[in-house]
Amino acid sequence: MIRRQQIEEIPKPNWKSLSTGLELLFSDESVKKMWGFDKPKIIILDMLHDLMKRLEISKNFESMELNIIAEFHLYNLIFAK
Repeated sequence: MIRRQQIEEIPKPNWKSLSTGLELLFSDESVKKMWGFDKPKIIILDMLHDLMKRLEISKNFESMELNIIAEFHLYNLIFAK
């Protein structure tokens, strides 16, 4: 189990913090980068893999679960666009 202190010690990329306390996984630059590719889901998967490695939780997810999470984010971004 990951403790909050462990999460706070992990160096974070330039994630944008919202007033709710949540942090955005994708920055403006990363979204622009995604739309430049034919398959933006690959970029999202790569970002998820990096995040989960930093949090040391990648072993808790199977490939299919990561694909579902990536598609969830992709379709939310498509809807927002």
